[in-house]
Amino acid sequence: MSTELHDNELTDIALCYQSMGVPLDASPVEIEQRFHGLVEEYKKKLISPDLGAREDAKRNLELVTEMYDKIRSSITYHAMEKDHLKKSGEAAASEKRATRPVHRAIVDNKGTVLCHRCNGTIPKGLKTCPICKTHIFTASEQLFKTIFTPAKVITFCLILAVVASLFVFRSLRADKAKDGMTDIESFDQKNVLK
Repeated sequence: MSTELHDNELTDIALCYQSMGVPLDASPVEIEQRFHGLVEEYKKKLISPDLGAREDAKRNLELVTEMYDKIRSSITYHAMEKDHLKKSGEAAASEKRATRPVHRAIVDNKGTVLCHRCNGTIPKGLKTCPICKTHIFTASEQLFKTIFTPAKVITFCLILAVVASLFVFRSLRADKAKDGMTDIESFDQKNVLK
């Protein structure tokens, strides 16, 4: 992902947090509570006798749902969720009772890999990262991706085209040289005969 797209995504997510009225460092629980509070508020306005208020409530409900979905699919949200799970896992270990099960990827690092995009710890064998939804490359796919970059493929094609054109040019030049010698020899023979 280019830095411009990444910056635009971060700006969009920050605007979604701001529009919903939650700080960027809000926990997933706080975000969910705020979302459900806004949904209830707009659902109450949907039964209003005023047609304009109902349309505004419907539009706002769609916007809040869209913003909530964007926030939930963002890297920031997943990082906060991961921190929340880690803190809850540490608290459970210190209290000797688990209030919430800890994700296996946090506890067991032997069977995990790091996502190349978000550096999230995920179980081995997954094809996509559950945090940022990026395709996870196998070792052979990563090697292929490294060797056959678009720039290298284009460079190889250009070199191949230049070599082929030089070969064709030399063969045409050699043919013309042969034809030129024949014409000169025939010209000399005609002049000698005169």
